[in-house]
Amino acid sequence: MAVTINGTTGIETNTDTGKVKVGASDDIEIYHNGTDSFIKNTTGDFKIFAGNDEQSIIAKPNGAIELYYDDSKKLETTGDSGGGIKVFNDILIPDNGVIRLGDASGGDLKIYHNGSHSYIADAGTGNLALGASILAVHNPAFTETMALFSENGAVELYYNNGAKLWTQSDGVTVGNADNGTAELRILGGASDRSAVLTLTADAGSDHEDNFRVAATADHYWQVMNKTSGNWTTRFRMTHTGTLTATDTSIGSLSDSRLKKNTADFTYDLTKFKQFKPKTYEWINTSKGEHQTGTKRGFLAQDIETVDPTYILDYKLESPEEIALVESDGIAKAATLGTNDAMYISVIQQLITKIETLETKVAALEAHTHE
Repeated sequence: MAVTINGTTGIETNTDTGKVKVGASDDIEIYHNGTDSFIKNTTGDFKIFAGNDEQSIIAKPNGAIELYYDDSKKLETTGDSGGGIKVFNDILIPDNGVIRLGDASGGDLKIYHNGSHSYIADAGTGNLALGASILAVHNPAFTETMALFSENGAVELYYNNGAKLWTQSDGVTVGNADNGTAELRILGGASDRSAVLTLTADAGSDHEDNFRVAATADHYWQVMNKTSGNWTTRFRMTHTGTLTATDTSIGSLSDSRLKKNTADFTYDLTKFKQFKPKTYEWINTSKGEHQTGTKRGFLAQDIETVDPTYILDYKLESPEEIALVESDGIAKAATLGTNDAMYISVIQQLITKIETLETKVAALEAHTHE
């Protein structure tokens, strides 16, 4: 091997088998084997410094490789738990830089930010599984809870840091943690779709225990039953409040075993004759709360003077209607309706005719006895 010293420019070996060796025991070697170049350290750690004693890289035999920034360690290889790397402080990946995991081409799992949105893309083999005894989803500042998943417990969904829906052992509850109105809304879609809630008592072959509550695109609210495998409407209400049903017989609990102090009842005919069927029009019809046109029925105050049994309080919701009553928004409602007005009107007319006949019969009898 020939060594040529060219002034202060360096040391040159002119064969691929030549090595530059430094140290009492040839502790470091620098050489080229004809294919690759090598720096080989055989004693202690191999350290690369930048500037005055500022560590940049440290390579430890049978140990870690350490990378530094401004003499502060930022990354270290490790044999812990089968081997890997330790990162000190943050991992910074620019927009559109992708963390790829898995052996599939392009990665089975990718995590990245494209400058506008963040993505976790599981495009490879198997499921994307998250495991935790309690899994919480928060806002970026960790000041609000958005979702909470508890082992052997509930799944909770939040709105504005308040729980709105949570699972429990017997199903799901929709509520409002701040004690306000709780609403479950089902939207049927933007193009003539119905919003449907289906209730099934069990998963058996019996169809009779299937019911549906639906708001239809043609402005009906209806209850359906799956008779013999086909859905049949049983009860329907229009958006104006008109009720129809396949069977209008509505029963009330009347078992004698559940009652006491029973006695025969005869309604006071004089009181019955005081009921006043009316025709009327609603004042507030602009928002569809009441139908326009002439209606038949009663005035609650009229009924109340005759028999308050048929009167109850009704809490109004419309500001326009609240303005028409007392400030507490409580209006009077009657359990006598349109059909009752017809029946009472006819019966009252019949009573008048009967009373007229009775008067005439009494006059004839009196004339006969003269």
